[in-house]
Amino acid sequence: GELVRALRKELEVLREVHRGHPELDLQVVAVADTAASIVRAAPEPPGTWWLAERSAVRESLGTDAVPRTWLIDSAGRALWSHEGALDAETLEQALRTL
Repeated sequence: GELVRALRKELEVLREVHRGHPELDLQVVAVADTAASIVRAAPEPPGTWWLAERSAVRESLGTDAVPRTWLIDSAGRALWSHEGALDAETLEQALRTL
């Protein structure tokens, strides 16, 4: 459905950034109610792929609203976040500011 299409579009943005920045350790954390829905939408995700329960994301980052994208440092701190559909230009701009 619509959620699957949106997820696939966002994953293409992440693939593009992953290809353009091989120096980054891209790790995608997918948040959904079921792992099966994520796997169906993204059978070949870019970078390292993690699944997260909404409650764990809410506890760690303060929200579980989706779609939302975070840039997180190696200590687990959120350095940047974006609510809504992600495009490559927005993500590239965020990476330049870090």
